[in-house]
Amino acid sequence: MNMNWTTLVPPYQESFTTYGHCGGACTREALPKDGITIIGGFVHTHSLGRQLVARHFRNGRELPEIMRDSGYDPKYQEARAAYESPVKIYAGRSHCPGVHL
Repeated sequence: MNMNWTTLVPPYQESFTTYGHCGGACTREALPKDGITIIGGFVHTHSLGRQLVARHFRNGRELPEIMRDSGYDPKYQEARAAYESPVKIYAGRSHCPGVHL
């Protein structure tokens, strides 16, 4: 994700949500044709982040979340398993990590 206005928090905000999107063209370029399997991840934001969620979509439908941290603490970070069993992300499909500040 490139730095742009969506990654800057406006002053005096009680809440602010930002997100990244890796669409079909991105995953087609970045992933092998048979996709990847996510068994876990490392959700991360800097000191302003409070909640993070990794979501994915298939054929225009949102599937169950991959992972979420609703009480993010930048002083305590660890890798964690995906919610359900391993999650398959296919080339050409969308993936949307989000951060709530």
